[in-house]
Amino acid sequence: MLETNGAGGQLDGLKEAQKAAVEQLAERLRKTKIDGADGAEGEGLYDDALALVRYLRARNWDLNLAEALIRKTGTWRRDFGFSKIFTESMDEIAQEASFGNIYVRGYDKLGRPALYLKPGREGFNAEPAAVKYLVYCVERAIACVEKQAKLGQLRVPPEDPVARKFVLLVDFQGVGLGSLVPLTVRDLMVVMQDHYPERLGSAFFVNTPWLLHSFFTAASAFLDPVTLAKFNFVSEETSQTMEQHFDLSALENSFGGCDDEPFCSHIFLNTHSGEGVFGLEYSEQLRLSPQELNALQADHGFEYVEFLHVYRHWRVLRLPSQKRHWLRQLAKQLSLCEEEGMDYFIEASTLLRYLRAHEWDVDKAAAAVCATARWRKEHIPPLGDTQMGRCSAPIVRECALGRFYLRGFDKRGRPIVYVKFHHEDSGHFQETINYVIYVMERLIAVLRRKEESLQEKEVDGTADADCATVLVDFNGYSPSHRPPLRTLLEAMRIFQEHYPDVFGDIFLYRPPARLCFFYHAWQKMRCSSCLTFPIAPKGRSNVTLVTSVSQWRKIAQSLFDYEKLEWTLGGNQRQPFTSKTFLSKKVDGAIFGTEFEAQAAAPEEKRQRVSFSSVVLKVEEAADTPAVIRHEPLEPEGIVSSTINTITWLFR
Repeated sequence: MLETNGAGGQLDGLKEAQKAAVEQLAERLRKTKIDGADGAEGEGLYDDALALVRYLRARNWDLNLAEALIRKTGTWRRDFGFSKIFTESMDEIAQEASFGNIYVRGYDKLGRPALYLKPGREGFNAEPAAVKYLVYCVERAIACVEKQAKLGQLRVPPEDPVARKFVLLVDFQGVGLGSLVPLTVRDLMVVMQDHYPERLGSAFFVNTPWLLHSFFTAASAFLDPVTLAKFNFVSEETSQTMEQHFDLSALENSFGGCDDEPFCSHIFLNTHSGEGVFGLEYSEQLRLSPQELNALQADHGFEYVEFLHVYRHWRVLRLPSQKRHWLRQLAKQLSLCEEEGMDYFIEASTLLRYLRAHEWDVDKAAAAVCATARWRKEHIPPLGDTQMGRCSAPIVRECALGRFYLRGFDKRGRPIVYVKFHHEDSGHFQETINYVIYVMERLIAVLRRKEESLQEKEVDGTADADCATVLVDFNGYSPSHRPPLRTLLEAMRIFQEHYPDVFGDIFLYRPPARLCFFYHAWQKMRCSSCLTFPIAPKGRSNVTLVTSVSQWRKIAQSLFDYEKLEWTLGGNQRQPFTSKTFLSKKVDGAIFGTEFEAQAAAPEEKRQRVSFSSVVLKVEEAADTPAVIRHEPLEPEGIVSSTINTITWLFR
């Protein structure tokens, strides 16, 4: 029985004489199978209608020549051990794949898979093991073609019954004039020409040695025009030429693209979604579950594994091609950095924040990351006890003031950071800074836990949920409650240099008139001059001064859930913040990665409590008393008095 291999009515596009030739060739091959000659090697070859069409077209529909060619393939399969390549030869395949000189990766704009060939790399030869690997890769490419056709993603003429082809990309980088590589390429091309006829859609050659190019130019007069049209030697303006055929974001750098992900043979040979690797090209394999990368740990080390993880992260894949290239470049640069603690930064969202904060300058972002790594080593001690709820007395005292904490999420999924000035400052500079760092580490843990819960299938709105919303509540504020200027500037410096782009929208709720005056004056000077300020917000930070009820109502309705917003900001949440819960109550066995709302709602469990002194408890109770919160109308001030008060406020 002649099979169409899923082609359906595609043979209807043939002329009657061509259909008759296909039937005659099939009949001749059936007789051979009955006699038992070459029968085993003819499985999926002699009985595939589209395969017969390909062999006939390769010989200009000459029945005898086509029969001779297809029998030659059957004999070659038998002698070469074709059926054993995918079972008994996988050790040889793995060895050849490790050289990274042949693999299937990406598709062109017609949906055809691309087969990369890199003759200049180590291990490129025409030995039996190398030919087996070539056959393995060609069969992988064919499987991708069939999958594309099945999914309707192969954009080829419907009347062409054998349009299921792949594209060949050959990079001669590293090939010298005296090299025998061109002869090796010829031998491998003969395999594809004789045993995979009409499978090559087009071929692109880059970095071609001038001698080989000249030889091809001279021989082109003797080539079939159809065959000649398939070959493209790209020498200048590579990107412009290749962009006509490929999406540059999915094309490797050597061919003018932006994809500089390294090839890893382990992923190419092993990563799949449960149905095997056939039908998958390398880029698709990279997007599968990260569990497959665990096997690389022993061979390549932590940095290499994490480097690949960043490369294929869904946030990275959603970036425009140029920004994706910059982020991957930064990841690669940091993976080679010898600075201690770099494992903290090889994470997609973290690198995105550093790049955005430094206007996508890779070198500046890399320098900032290294500076933060050194700063963390000096200023952030091991968090083992803190993560278990056993905090130092200074952290407990600062937290009890209720001035800085994480509570809830806004409607965009961003965690909310509350900053309050309704209680006097502790007066301890270093203790305050240490507590600020503690809360920021808690915030980063929350963002990373949320990141783990998001998948590529999520809606686009989640792509901007990797930052926090800050609510600065000035209810109950008085000049005596303001932290010293030294503390404020140091905290802002830490935010900007070591936690860049972590804050998204920053709302200053009912700020003092003198602060409004100073902020507007600063904005004007910033816009009208070349002055730079050490606390200028970068990245996505957007500061909004809320000075009226109607203004805040519009903001709150669009961004916040009133039931979970604290009552001092117009919400219905009246449960007071308590430092005992924030510092010690676990959610699913963890404190880091959680915020106060989840901690307060979690069931009580037997745990080691934080030791709170009576003095700290008294401070905390005073901070939670609604009586200290006063809603006072803003009083207009003159320019002179505002200026004097602002200077006094800054240097108090």
